[in-house]
Amino acid sequence: MMTGKRYWLIAGAAMALAVLLLLGMLWMPASLRASLEKSGGAYADRLFGKEIVSIDIQMDPGEWDDMIENARQEEYVSCDVTIDGTEFSSAAIRPKGNTSLTGIAGMDSERFSFKIRADKYVDGQSFWGLSKLVLNNSYADPTYMKEALSYDLMDYLGIPAPLCTYAEVTVNGEPFGLYLLLEAVEEEFAERSFGGGYGQLYKPESEGGGGRGSGNDLVYSGDDPESYAAVFENAVFRTSDEDERRVVEALAHLDSGENLEAYIDVDEVLRYFAANVFLVNLDSYLSNLKHNYYLYEEDGRLSMLPWDYNLSFGAHQLRSASDAVNFPIDDPYSGTSAEKSPILQKLLEVEEYRARYHGYLRQIAEDYVGGGRLTDTIERVSRLISPHVQTDATALYSYEEYETAVVNLKLYVLLRAESVLGQLDGSIPSTGEGQKADPSALVDASALNFSAMGGMNMGGGRGGNGSPPGLEEGARAGRGQRREGGRDGEPPAEAGRPAEGEARPEGEPPPDGGQPEARTADTEATPPASGGPASPRDEGQARQGNVPGGDGGGFPVGGPGGEFPGGQARRQFPTLLLLEAGGGAVLLLAALLIVRRFRRRRQGKLA
Repeated sequence: MMTGKRYWLIAGAAMALAVLLLLGMLWMPASLRASLEKSGGAYADRLFGKEIVSIDIQMDPGEWDDMIENARQEEYVSCDVTIDGTEFSSAAIRPKGNTSLTGIAGMDSERFSFKIRADKYVDGQSFWGLSKLVLNNSYADPTYMKEALSYDLMDYLGIPAPLCTYAEVTVNGEPFGLYLLLEAVEEEFAERSFGGGYGQLYKPESEGGGGRGSGNDLVYSGDDPESYAAVFENAVFRTSDEDERRVVEALAHLDSGENLEAYIDVDEVLRYFAANVFLVNLDSYLSNLKHNYYLYEEDGRLSMLPWDYNLSFGAHQLRSASDAVNFPIDDPYSGTSAEKSPILQKLLEVEEYRARYHGYLRQIAEDYVGGGRLTDTIERVSRLISPHVQTDATALYSYEEYETAVVNLKLYVLLRAESVLGQLDGSIPSTGEGQKADPSALVDASALNFSAMGGMNMGGGRGGNGSPPGLEEGARAGRGQRREGGRDGEPPAEAGRPAEGEARPEGEPPPDGGQPEARTADTEATPPASGGPASPRDEGQARQGNVPGGDGGGFPVGGPGGEFPGGQARRQFPTLLLLEAGGGAVLLLAALLIVRRFRRRRQGKLA
């Protein structure tokens, strides 16, 4: 028979175990902690939950120079990275990009865009659960904010988009410049956006930025998967024959126009194109290039996800302010046609879907712009980044060019909204042919200094009129250069698993002999703002947010607190936090139950 003393000893031991479990979770090895964090999204708060992140890249100066000299090879080099005081040893960095890479390579500049991987040489290492960071250099964008604003519009419409914020970058402690920090669209993004049972992800891209019949236009070309090489060769995760069959089957039904709802996420695709058409984003599927998008497939249904928006707001393939302001909403193509753009064409052929597409365009023009939200955000972001732009060590533009670009960007979005509403109401032709026939109906854009906003092939550079020099029209990553699909040109990963060769082989030391553990300085990252209004379209959903400079001090990026409606509601508590709290709660509950049982028995005996 168990005595009261023994009951208290057991209860005390259980409570002690609960405390030890919590302490163990807090002090576990970084590699194990990273693997647990991976499924939770701790990085959303730590990386994208504050206004401007500090990133220092430490590496051998000679290796840095070699990497810059051979940037077109896009090969990873070992480095240490410190983010807001937390150091990650033996990470890896490489230049990235297509147009931006070739453009910078032709200039006397080191301001490439970069990818930084935590787990290239250290198995299991991550940036609070995110294995890869993207640093974009604002190439051809003197406003420094076109990409961030574009992703926020996607978020406003509920389209899964990468998280972003700004980063002040230093190299070996020396100022390097203001960059846009983005979440890579890979496993962690997929889990955050779609949950643990996410589907397949592709980044269609053909060599040379085109390629009829390679599949990146999503035109159905028969049942042979080899006809869609631009899709399947750029899979982010490893694919099976069955995965490819589902995509081809969906394209076949898209081609026939039959049972579209079963094979296309119609509403998501309509929202995606409404955003891109409003933004006049032509470095995309809407042009002959047919790239800079992700194709997501789950349970046989296709949807499209956004990527690469530094040339949005009319900065690509358009040369006049009027063309950019009045870009037609009902045949929104540049260098291509409706027939070569079936995933939009087939939907707009259905009257119900066309009306829904028009409704989203109206919502953007009347609410997102007309309600003052977009211009307010431009002003907030400008106040946030202006001091950093003014001291940007590798800036491609002067501060005066930046200021002029922002002023004209605010004017542009107002004129664009006016034109879109006119096209919807019928007072302005909504097709290219109609606008050519009646140019007098177009919105007057003569007050807009369009070239000052930046773009391709507009001359200038620092002291010019908004476009970096050194790039010929159409320059792309050609044969033999790395494409941006998959994981850095290596074999794609299985869903939720790293690709072969990603992690350092067991027992092999990192290249510089560093340790994988993350070391934290005294100063921790500023916690994100919280609270904020829920979506008026879906009450109760916390908006995730995707633009810097939110109210309340700190970014709404990565958590609630932004003021825009809509957005991604699939926030998950970090798995690590749940394990810590859950494990401790279970042991504590067990201890309390033992005590309660003992007290009842003792009271029964006394009675």
